[in-house]
Amino acid sequence: MKKSLLAVAVLGAFAGAAQAQSNVTMYGVLDVGYMSMTNTGNINNQFVAGVVPIAAANGANSHTASGFMGNGETVNRVGIKGSEDLGGGLKAIFQLETGFNLGTGIAATSGLAANGQPGRTANAVGDTSVEGQLLNRIAMVGLSGNWGTVTGGRQLSLGGEVIAARDYDPVNALMFSPINFSGQYAGGGATDGSRVDNAYVYKQNFGDVNFGAMYAPGGVAGQSSARSTQALNLGYEVAAFGAQLMYSNQKDTTSLAVNANPNTVNVGWLDTKMWGLAFKYRPIEALTLKAGYERMELLPPSNLATDQQVSTIYNYSIGNSTAVIPAGMTKTINTTWLGANYMFSPAVKLSVGLYDVKVPSWGAGNNTGDAKYSSVLLDYILSKRTNAYAGFMHSTASGTSMGGGGAIAGAVDSFNFYGVGLKHAF
Repeated sequence: MKKSLLAVAVLGAFAGAAQAQSNVTMYGVLDVGYMSMTNTGNINNQFVAGVVPIAAANGANSHTASGFMGNGETVNRVGIKGSEDLGGGLKAIFQLETGFNLGTGIAATSGLAANGQPGRTANAVGDTSVEGQLLNRIAMVGLSGNWGTVTGGRQLSLGGEVIAARDYDPVNALMFSPINFSGQYAGGGATDGSRVDNAYVYKQNFGDVNFGAMYAPGGVAGQSSARSTQALNLGYEVAAFGAQLMYSNQKDTTSLAVNANPNTVNVGWLDTKMWGLAFKYRPIEALTLKAGYERMELLPPSNLATDQQVSTIYNYSIGNSTAVIPAGMTKTINTTWLGANYMFSPAVKLSVGLYDVKVPSWGAGNNTGDAKYSSVLLDYILSKRTNAYAGFMHSTASGTSMGGGGAIAGAVDSFNFYGVGLKHAF
């Protein structure tokens, strides 16, 4: 049985068995559309988003691909969440969620282990935080009370929650925003970190102030910090204004890449540190302004020798296992964004965003980089659960750290992405 079908069956069975609890909800999002992208490889039906809307990832591709688009605004998913009243204001809570490719019905995956070697006719692939696991988006259980909420399991990073779930991205749509599509930003520097395995999270609101803390122990004998994650989030939100502070520190996290052998990926190991600020302000009822800044530091892995003893990851065999950043070096990524949402009417919403990703010189040589994105998205709201949309994003890349400026022979340093779609939530 396909993993995605098995996941749905498991969730359905669990939902039926859980009806004795005080509150159980099965939910999902279905997002379907049509897209066209310049300077890309083939649309990959095993990839969570089909293509990689980042110019630097396209290598020597110089052709246009058009076809089916899933996940234009958000990842197709199905989930179940619920709570049980334990008395005295205390509740037990849980959530299980899996993403899938609506066009093929398979479990959402990066597609890295399927194919996708560089070249004009190759399938487009990219590293993601969902790698075909049965419950690839979230799997957690915990307790909630007046003192806050504590959960444990596989969970969304606190940075990802600010950018997407708390809606601080001007164009909050998966395929039309680099900070939404690429989990690198939500992951503090590495896409795999945008969802954190084996993590404990504490959250509490103090009036208009929200606080969150995450800790994921690595479980490595004799090395207490190896493969661990620490993260914090502090925010303030009132009716017309919001501000959020993000911080994360990850040791020995991974960045996956294509390997020529079947069901095999290459793994790059690195440490990451990130801090960021995000703002939104509504000067009038129809207009919301948004801006943000994120500084990410990519560092050599703290425990490379131990990391290289790992032979499998997410059921993939590991081919090459190396450090992403050489010893003694640091790669810094500075990301800024600015944009707005405007409601022309209760049914029509326009979102615009400008994004800039800069890499100062690092390592040997002039390894600078700059990627610029401009994005527009128009939503037509048909109901509380259904909307149609049309979007466009343009990107240019320069510098060796972004794959532009002649870094890849024959590389095209810009692209256009177009898409129209329909999203329904249940």
